[in-house]
Amino acid sequence: NCAFGQCVYREDTFQAAPCSLTGPPTLLTGGINAAGWISGVFFDCEGYRHPFWWDGSFMHVVALPANRPHGAASDINTSSQLVGSMWNDFTGSSTHAFVAHRGVITDLGTLSGDNPLAGPTTAMAINDLGVIVGSSGAPPESLHAFRWENGTMTDLNVSLGPLSEAFDINNRNEICGFMGSSSNARAFRWHDGVTTQLSDLHSAAYGINNHGDVCGFYSERTPNGLSVKAVLWSADGRQIEISGLP
Repeated sequence: NCAFGQCVYREDTFQAAPCSLTGPPTLLTGGINAAGWISGVFFDCEGYRHPFWWDGSFMHVVALPANRPHGAASDINTSSQLVGSMWNDFTGSSTHAFVAHRGVITDLGTLSGDNPLAGPTTAMAINDLGVIVGSSGAPPESLHAFRWENGTMTDLNVSLGPLSEAFDINNRNEICGFMGSSSNARAFRWHDGVTTQLSDLHSAAYGINNHGDVCGFYSERTPNGLSVKAVLWSADGRQIEISGLP
């Protein structure tokens, strides 16, 4: 059942056929690696979700363990390690993060261990070193950003709470995400235990490249209503609004 451990999984090469009532199955993409391989989620004809990766020619659907047979893949690295989240729509079991590679799927566990009150654990990104980031539920009713490496999940312990999520990691193990609360979030960059807040406004950071440049958004109230701006926070400390539309 892959409870906090490893098990062998089946991977099926798949070409989606139309569903009899709903037409072509729905596919949503998650991440892409340097080879152009894509991760994502496949909705079967009954509406259940399954992780997949696409190698440029074929779609490979990963069959998850029986206790958490439903899921989605969010990222894939150059070694074809696939990360995502898995759950059970039949029983309502808690969501766990996973990494799948060469026929083995690993349940990443949670920051709270076997605590039944722990919330969902999701894996959002993996770098080419195999380091994974995401978020894990921590009672009472909070999420904490984590870093997972070689079987160990570590709380980033960012400087604001009670909520934090990590969305991306580069090959220098720099991580970005948000911290604070759902209504008062702050974008951050994290490296070697040091958290850098990127904005004083409501914000979140979603992507980081190997130079340390971070992309995301910030929002603020103006006399004309809520203004939301796409932004680049450069590695040298500049904040650059992404614009150009009329």
